[in-house]
Amino acid sequence: MPDAVTTWILRAVGFFFMFLGLSLVFRPIAVFGDVVPLVGSLLGAGVGVFSGLVAAFFSFVTIGLAWFVYRPLLGIALLALAVGAGFLLARWAARGASRARVPPPPLPSK
Repeated sequence: MPDAVTTWILRAVGFFFMFLGLSLVFRPIAVFGDVVPLVGSLLGAGVGVFSGLVAAFFSFVTIGLAWFVYRPLLGIALLALAVGAGFLLARWAARGASRARVPPPPLPSK
């Protein structure tokens, strides 16, 4: 097997293990939501998406920085993918934070 193929397989395995580790770390959040079955399923899907985006961000940053020395164009492209994953993650987090805002209680009437 050529060295390049082996290297990319190892990168994919690294991404998978990072995704798996992050999913296992954040799994208790989904388990707490299992009190209400639909909420648990939605939180489980959210944890999966979040873990995938964070794993993609850190994997692309690591790979992009390593490639930047040897092949700057590939390194820059991978860093751009990392920035895109980070942007999606930040946008997703901001949207979730705006939904979580509780409106103020109504003022008492006289």
